[in-house]
Amino acid sequence: MKTTQLNRELRQAGAEQAEAAGLTQLAGQLHQLSSRPVVSGRRHLLRASLVAGLVMAAVIAYAQISLPGSWSYPVKRLSEQTVVAMIPSYRATIMMRRSVEVKDLVAQHASSQAVLATLADYHAQAVLYESSDKVNYQAFTYCKNMLIQAAQLAPEDERSAITNTLNSLQT
Repeated sequence: MKTTQLNRELRQAGAEQAEAAGLTQLAGQLHQLSSRPVVSGRRHLLRASLVAGLVMAAVIAYAQISLPGSWSYPVKRLSEQTVVAMIPSYRATIMMRRSVEVKDLVAQHASSQAVLATLADYHAQAVLYESSDKVNYQAFTYCKNMLIQAAQLAPEDERSAITNTLNSLQT
């Protein structure tokens, strides 16, 4: 499949331009790998495992910049929860990410449903983080600033929800 056709089909399926370009580039690289001579036995399995691992790592890395509504957003969420299971203090990073996502969604005039769902997720993450043993108040200050900026850009119903969320947290 030609790269322009793949790119067009990805865009029609709902991928953002940057997502489609990244996936098209990845597909081209995979095509180059598949056109190389096949090695038998363990070496073939090792090469296939390496390629699969690289593809998975690329998808996970690419997903880290995604916003709610993107096809890669569930990958981002799963990777975040995996890290939190190993490093509980990473919850502060997730909380900060959700505050930035709220701001970005508001700035992009995303649907109120997407904004409010992300705001609810922020609130849930903030409550969990607030109850943890090692609270970093600078993380809350960062989030507060992001949400204040979002509120300044938001329509009234979203602004009200953002303000209520900020007021509901103790920190």
